[in-house]
Formats: sequence, structure tokens, C-alpha cells
Amino acid sequence: MNRSWTHKYRMPQVLFEVLPNILACNMYITLPPGAGYYQKMLVSKSDCTIELQDGETFVIKIPKGSYLVPNSATGIIQKENIITARAAISEMTSLISTLSGDILSTNITSSMDTELSSSMSDSLVSAHCKQCLKHLCTNIKFRRVLPLPSVDWDQASEGWFCHLHAEDGHKLKPASLQPEHDECFYTELFFLIHPRMMDFINAEHNGCTISCSGCKMILGEKTSQSIKLWAQNLSWLQDDGKIIYDRSISEILLSLFHNIDRDNFGVNCRLVLQPLTMAKKYLYMVTMNTNQKLLVSDVPQCVSSETILKKSNKEKEGSQVNGAPTKKLRVASEKEICLKKVYAIKLLYLVKEDEDEQTGEWVDDVNVHIIPCSNSFFQEVKCILENSSHCLPDNIRAIENMSLGYIIK
Repeated sequence: MNRSWTHKYRMPQVLFEVLPNILACNMYITLPPGAGYYQKMLVSKSDCTIELQDGETFVIKIPKGSYLVPNSATGIIQKENIITARAAISEMTSLISTLSGDILSTNITSSMDTELSSSMSDSLVSAHCKQCLKHLCTNIKFRRVLPLPSVDWDQASEGWFCHLHAEDGHKLKPASLQPEHDECFYTELFFLIHPRMMDFINAEHNGCTISCSGCKMILGEKTSQSIKLWAQNLSWLQDDGKIIYDRSISEILLSLFHNIDRDNFGVNCRLVLQPLTMAKKYLYMVTMNTNQKLLVSDVPQCVSSETILKKSNKEKEGSQVNGAPTKKLRVASEKEICLKKVYAIKLLYLVKEDEDEQTGEWVDDVNVHIIPCSNSFFQEVKCILENSSHCLPDNIRAIENMSLGYIIK
């Protein structure tokens, strides 16, 4: 197939970053490979039209509730296949964006604790591996299912006692928040159960590591006081098959940021993921905006505004009128891209493969949350962040030595 023809039927990737505080939006449009350079950009209230030098045209449709100021596009630059620009937004768009973001933020995890505790307490529940769906345990009943104070309570509790009474703190901690045989404690990242429960779990354990007996995925770890099962690898069900808990990596990460940010009193949330099996590896994240509104291109359904008269034009070309061949019709191709509205956490992140002065500062800073996690969770979060900014130009994707990323809500 002719590659110069196929690129015309691939759609651009579009990301508009709405900035309600300054009544503007940053526009990032990644053209398909080989699409050439833009010739004209026209902005109206509800769409943005990009005309390329070869005559191909893309019409970017803005969703309801977001409105651009007509003819307001400025700073239009194309570097390779990425077009960047800025356009003004209406005051109504700014107000709607701010209110919607606040409502979404307050509702995102407000009912998780109460729903999970009530659904799992005094009920027959089962758990299965999320990857291969193999049952790990069936018909288990917990008398109490309660949330731990925070995901990093163990590290935060270092400040419970001054250095003169640190020994008292170390004596208290192991027994203070450890579950009994009929209890289950949980955070955003893990479930904590009593070691006796291993008798009822269909899993393999090699030393401290607990793995699925089916797909061999690591499910958690065993200590002398408790068993820690990683939340991202488990699904909990009631005896009637109804799913109680089944969260994706993104959902867990959003909940994590929401709960930590709630206690930060306006300060940017800073946390570090640290895999338990790789103590010298760090993923540092600092939030820039916890309610960033984005307009992103949806999966294209079809070319909705094609004006090419395919077969009929081919038939007309070369046909004769009054004995003379007709002129070939030159018809432009126009494609429509519909954007959808999403909210995201916008953040900067940095991966460290070894300890240095900067990682030492993170550990010593009481405002930085050091969060131990599984290696798979660490890698999945890193992958999500890297993929979230692939349509941004290089000069936007990185700020000094840190990278820009989004977590879609």
C-alpha cells in the first residue's frame, strides 16, 4: 500500500490543557508521520481547524461546556510533527472547569473506606488473582475490616516519640496496628491479614514472597506479625459473586494522591515510591495541579466529513462531455476529531536508580512521603507517567531534570 496515501487516513493526537486562572488553553497537536506542515489554523467558539500545506484539513471539535474565543490562537509553532499554540477560553469555561474539578476531587474516594469496611465485615468473601483469575481463598469471614491511618503510617510513626523515648516507640509499633486472626486492615496499596490466614490461601510462598500458584505473579509478602497482600493484584468478591474490590493502578494512584494531598493544607503533594525488593530505587513525584482539565482526542470513529467522491469521481475522471475529456476534480479531504473532557493530576516526576544527596534529602524531609510498594506497582506507575506525555513536544515534556506526566481521573 502506498505510504503517502495511508498517512492521510491516520488521525492526529490532540491534547488541550485548560488553564482557567489565566483564561487560556495550551494546544498540542501531533500530526501523523509524513503529514507535512500546517498552513493555517483557525479558531472558532466550538472548534479549531488545521489546514495542511497539501490541502488536507483537520477539524477539532470542542466538547460542550468548553468554549474558545474566536480568532485567539497565538504562538503557533510546528516542530517536526507537533504543533503547539495557545488560545483564549471564555469566562464561562473557566468557571465550569474550576467547579467541576472541585466536585470530582471531593467525590473520588469519599465512600471507599465505609463501603469496603461494611461489605467485607461479617460476610463470606473470596479473593482471586487479578491476572489469571485463580481463586486464592474462598468463604473467609472477617469480624472487622478497617482502614489503617495512612499508607505510610509506619514511616510517619517515627515521629511519635522523641529520640529520648524512641525505644518505647519501637516496642509499641509492631503490636499497635497488626490484625488479629479474624481482622483485615487495608490501605490504598495493600491488605494486611494475620499470618494464620496462610492456611486458607491457595498460593505459593518462597521465603517471605507470596506468589499465585497459577500465573506465579507476586501477590504479597509474609512477616512475623502479618501478611501483606498487594491491592493492585487482588479482587475481592462476596459469596454471590458481586465484586467488592477491583481497582486499577491508576485508581489506586489517584486515591493515594487524594488522601495524602488532603492532609497537606495547600502544599504541593510530594511522594516517593520505593520498591521493597530494590531499596535504592526511587520514583519521586510532586503535584503541579490536582484538578487539571484536559481536552483529549477520543478514539476516531470514522472520517465524518470526507468530501472525496471516491468511486463517482474516478468514474467521472476521463469521461467525455461533448467529445472533450472533463477536467479532473480537485477535492480537499476534511477530517473531524472530537475531543472529550477529562480531569487529571498533573505532576513532575524523577526516577533515581541509586542513592545520592537528593534521595537523602527526600528521606529526611518530613513533607515527603516515602511509600514502600511492590516492584510491579513501581514499574506500572512509571509506564503510565511515561505514556501520558508522549504527544507533548520535548521542550514541554521535561522541566529541568524532571519529566511531566498526567494521571487521568
